[in-house]
Amino acid sequence: MLTLDMPSKKTTETVTADIASLLQAGEGDRADFKRGPDGVSAEDLVAFANAGGGAILAGVDERAGDGGAQVGVVVGCDVGDGTILQIANKALGCIPPVAINVSIENDDGKSFLRIDVPSSATKPHCTPRGIYCTRDGRRNRALHPTELLKIFLESEARAFAERFEAAAGRMTKELGQLEASLDASIQSMADQLGWADSKLGGTESALDTIQAYVTRINSETNDVASRLRTIFRQDKRDDPVTERERTKLRDELVDQLLDDRKLLDSIAKGTANFTISAKGKAAEELTKEDLSPIFKDALKIVVDKVEKEKYSVQIKKPGECTENELNDFGVLLKKGGEVAVGIEARLRTADVLGFIRYEKAIVGVGALKKPAVAYRNGVFQKAQATANPGDFTRELGWLFVEQKHRGKQTRDLISGLLDAARAKLVYATTRKANEKLQRILKHHRFFQNGAAYPSTENPGEEIILLTQSSSPSISKEKEGISRAQQHPEPDRGARQQSKS
Repeated sequence: MLTLDMPSKKTTETVTADIASLLQAGEGDRADFKRGPDGVSAEDLVAFANAGGGAILAGVDERAGDGGAQVGVVVGCDVGDGTILQIANKALGCIPPVAINVSIENDDGKSFLRIDVPSSATKPHCTPRGIYCTRDGRRNRALHPTELLKIFLESEARAFAERFEAAAGRMTKELGQLEASLDASIQSMADQLGWADSKLGGTESALDTIQAYVTRINSETNDVASRLRTIFRQDKRDDPVTERERTKLRDELVDQLLDDRKLLDSIAKGTANFTISAKGKAAEELTKEDLSPIFKDALKIVVDKVEKEKYSVQIKKPGECTENELNDFGVLLKKGGEVAVGIEARLRTADVLGFIRYEKAIVGVGALKKPAVAYRNGVFQKAQATANPGDFTRELGWLFVEQKHRGKQTRDLISGLLDAARAKLVYATTRKANEKLQRILKHHRFFQNGAAYPSTENPGEEIILLTQSSSPSISKEKEGISRAQQHPEPDRGARQQSKS
């Protein structure tokens, strides 16, 4: 179960008064300046959380003021959801996670991030690498062993008092419920059977005996379960029951985040204070240390799913494409090293063109080309291919995807292009080192034909030829032709003559 306190998104068009004071005062024990969001580290977050709290300002540089003192100057930075999500993930990765509140402020048209880190009630915190640090003036420093011990003792004392109070209250409540249940059961049996008061003592005694046996069995069962859990945790063995509850809780968190996009957005922006709690069987099998990794796994699944929904693949005839689409296709090909001369004219000769879109932008392209006979024969000759080049009337090529979008929908793009080939056989060329593309093409029955040969465009690289094996439709068609040749059907005249 994920419980969230969702404050409204904070965006101000100007610099707030308290931040203006921090900028004027410069870096200190309550403020740290970062030129860009990438400079915000897990050490910065745990340092403020382990101390008195403070604010990290991303998009702010430190420069000498009029009096020579160092002051903060807003230079601006990326304040998009992806940037805020990266910072939120760093806070989640701390042990235990650090609570943060992210807001956006503006100074003369320059946006920057304000990351407030309150002093934590669950300190001490450490980075994923196990580094414990605190804020000391203008810098972060490691916590001394004595400081760390003091924080641990204070935290454990507070936690023990809370656990003792909760356990005492729970035991009192359960004893009261048990007493009431026994009284009700005895009274109910007496009323239903109409026994006399003289029999009530014997019935009550029998019920007490039965209840004692039941309590003893439950107690022993719980003891066995507790011992088994302890053994599994101490030996770090795989526990199928714990793993089942871990998977169940992760799936529940995934469903909850997917069903509530507001909730997901607030987590991505770092504007939600939240706690993760397990109930029922999960509370027995999972420890507090298990909950943070489970949430991170669930969040990764959700983010990947949401991100994938932003991609789409389109396959079009060149004549169906707009001028902007053809222009964007050419721009991406030039990025991939394709010869720029006459590129738009060559695009119009393709069988079909394929586009990968991220939201509305084109981030990947590919094509099913109609290669010139001389060019195709030259490729097969350089590869010393054993296949007949005349069998392959289409070429899969012009594949290029922008770096940060690679691995997203590339398979779907290739599948769509090959579907457009229908019964035609296709070949492709690729760098020998591009093993990822070769694995994708192998899934579509492409295999290397001949030997690798040197690239003319990129000296030092080798190119390989991949040819597609016959598709099922082509194989059946050839099989039908072969049978017809072996057993030719007589023409109408021959059939009539044989009858006469």
